[in-house]
Amino acid sequence: MAMNDLKLPPLEYPLVQYITLNGTILFEEASNPLALSLSKPWITMLNREEDLFRLIVTYRIDPGNFPEPIDFVKFVVMFFVNVNVEDMKYRTIKITALGRPSPGMVQVKSVPRHYFYRPEVYMEIFDEKGHLMRINRETYPVRNDLRKINNE
Repeated sequence: MAMNDLKLPPLEYPLVQYITLNGTILFEEASNPLALSLSKPWITMLNREEDLFRLIVTYRIDPGNFPEPIDFVKFVVMFFVNVNVEDMKYRTIKITALGRPSPGMVQVKSVPRHYFYRPEVYMEIFDEKGHLMRINRETYPVRNDLRKINNE
């Protein structure tokens, strides 16, 4: 279901003012044991390979399931737990996403950094009925100097 098919669109501005984030799915698992043990959806955005590797180990994902090494200079990696994100729109500092609660789901996507024109963003996820899902609310660096992110 596309975001503009919602009965109560969560977009604050006309659709033409948003950038569609065409993320590439790097990994998807429908019944991850650790995700099943968690009670609610959780997301994070990653800027370093070490952070992704830590989550891969935590969620017991075989690194061989990823298609190829990720270029963190060109891509931001989004890690979703217990939610299936189907569509994402970006404007200023907010990503508005359409998703479905999916207990046990782990989804990892990469999004090109060049889509982002602000240094930090946050994300809101709405379900197919237009209700805001309860997720952790954090801001994530997406355009910052990666030397600072990597503590160099």
